[in-house]
Amino acid sequence: MDETGLENNSSSTRFKFLAELGNTLGYNVNLRNPDNLKSPNGKPIILAATHTSDRDMPAIMGALASRMDLRIPYISELVNEEPTATIMKLMGSEHWISLDYEKTETGEWQAKKFNPKNFQPATEALKNGATVLIAAHDPAYEYILPNHGGNGAVWLAHEADAVIIPVAVDTHEPDLVGVPKAGRRQSLATKFRRPTVDVIIGTPIKLTALPDGNGKITKDNVRRIHAESDHVMKQLSEMLPAAQRGIWATKK
Repeated sequence: MDETGLENNSSSTRFKFLAELGNTLGYNVNLRNPDNLKSPNGKPIILAATHTSDRDMPAIMGALASRMDLRIPYISELVNEEPTATIMKLMGSEHWISLDYEKTETGEWQAKKFNPKNFQPATEALKNGATVLIAAHDPAYEYILPNHGGNGAVWLAHEADAVIIPVAVDTHEPDLVGVPKAGRRQSLATKFRRPTVDVIIGTPIKLTALPDGNGKITKDNVRRIHAESDHVMKQLSEMLPAAQRGIWATKK
């Protein structure tokens, strides 16, 4: 058992190799506050991450693959899009968990109606000792946190009795990285130098168990989940520069 409190603390060899290679070739990564990667009482860990650029999730994967056995929920349609589909297969299909997303008329990715069944594979992965890395919000279309957080990380934490650790990525030079919005991709300038990216580990968040809804998601529980998701977003905002915080800079 290492500092994470977990027995199984490393991703597969090929996943580690490719994730770390991406960081080595693409940018300089600073891992900040790694001591926060601890699980209170040995509970499973969910990493609730920012997704304000194309660099966020890959940077986190490369920084943590040698420390944790990662499982990553992904946009279901990406399995049919190249080169992403091939990269996922090369890294190992066991590391990916499909979630229902769709493209809007403007080409933006948006989660379909919340479906608890989407999270059953992630719940099982957590109970089997893996760490789930999930975006705390839908992919951003500017270099700032969106106005609404996602509920997936919080729901999953309640289902698996897991702790949430917020993880923010500070890209420093947004012009040198892409965002999910079409037409805002990585600058050609990165061919000549590697930008610096900070992967910042926040303080673990332990949620209080939801009241028993007798197998149903009650209105009170929905309100609790929304409030807890907002709390995760607020924590993430405090780890980012002021320009990236959006409405969370002033939201209590």
